[in-house]
Amino acid sequence: RSLLLLHTEGYSYRDLAVALGLNEASVGTLLARARRAFRRCYGETSDAS
Repeated sequence: RSLLLLHTEGYSYRDLAVALGLNEASVGTLLARARRAFRRCYGETSDAS
């Protein structure tokens, strides 16, 4: 959830990867999972951000 919030605040995949000690591909995977979990909990939303 925190990862998703940081991304929506404008942090890039690279910024998040450096902060978490991961590669950008892993950040992308984690964000996709977070978005999916968010949609399951709160309903479908537009992904137009």
